Amino acid sequence: MPNIDFSQMITVEDKAAQEQGRRRDALHAHRDQLIAAGTTVTVTGIGDVPVRGLPFDQTVMLSLLQRGAARVAANDTSADILFRDDANTEHMLTGAQAVELAEVGMAWVQAVMAASWALKDAGNIPADYDDPVHWPS
Repeated sequence: MPNIDFSQMITVEDKAAQEQGRRRDALHAHRDQLIAAGTTVTVTGIGDVPVRGLPFDQTVMLSLLQRGAARVAANDTSADILFRDDANTEHMLTGAQAVELAEVGMAWVQAVMAASWALKDAGNIPADYDDPVHWPS
């Protein structure tokens, strides 16, 4: 008679939890890829500006926000804050434009994060977590 160790059996619930763990990890990776790839934002007086969301790029956005806010507070309207976008186009920004660019870019990152939270908070993460319908454009 074979010895069967029933304590080592994997239940349906265990398999479902493992699958949800795999999907959660994949969802996080997909979210991070979307943020890194970036988006195109619209800035008053400039138009569409493609931006990325890698950690370095997010640091640049914070710098733009800080520098731009200082210019706005000083009533300095000169367009001399240099920003090079993801298409390698240089833009000379006013303080207000720098703040707008940073705020819109950071709002997009937040929207991607919120989409991932919504998928996780809804219960089981769906198999189609990477379907564009779940993510901001």
